[in-house]
Amino acid sequence: MLIVGSFAAFHDVRFNGDIASVNFLSERYQKAQTHLENLTDSKYKSLYTTAYGNSLDEALTQNTQLYHALTQLKDQGKLQQFSSLGGIVLPLAEQQRRLTRWRTF
Repeated sequence: MLIVGSFAAFHDVRFNGDIASVNFLSERYQKAQTHLENLTDSKYKSLYTTAYGNSLDEALTQNTQLYHALTQLKDQGKLQQFSSLGGIVLPLAEQQRRLTRWRTF
């Protein structure tokens, strides 16, 4: 009976894209977060981003693009600071391009 009911209602199932609304924070964690925000400059918030792909090279390519976008935002004054490996850990094509440039130097 449960399986039949599941088939009848599966089209009503939706993914909640707002991860903050499904996030549970214990009181202890909320206090720790408030304490950390008070120790740092509380008018600025941290945002963590992730680049991903179907392979390591795709993820590195996405991360490099993200790095360049964040660099532009910082240059425009829309971002105070950021940390990224995007300028250091490069996709294979960029590594090859730089090696070729180095060898012809």
